[in-house]
Amino acid sequence: MILALLDNSLDMVSSKPKTAKSAIIHCLSNQWPITAKQFTHLLQRQHGLAITYQAIHKALTELEKEQVVEKTTKGYQLKDEW
Repeated sequence: MILALLDNSLDMVSSKPKTAKSAIIHCLSNQWPITAKQFTHLLQRQHGLAITYQAIHKALTELEKEQVVEKTTKGYQLKDEW
């Protein structure tokens, strides 16, 4: 798990995130909370990623299980501990 988080952190250093998870973490470090629908729009339009809502939802679910993000009534945000 730590290696996966490190890989995601390294992806954020580049100008364009390489995975859905790293793109989500990058977005949440600047703006929060964000819904899955807002992520889809943001990543497709502003970051030029060819990504589906289903891929975003799956990545968010995995990040939530890894305790990187938390779901609130208004959307997703990075956990304080992370």
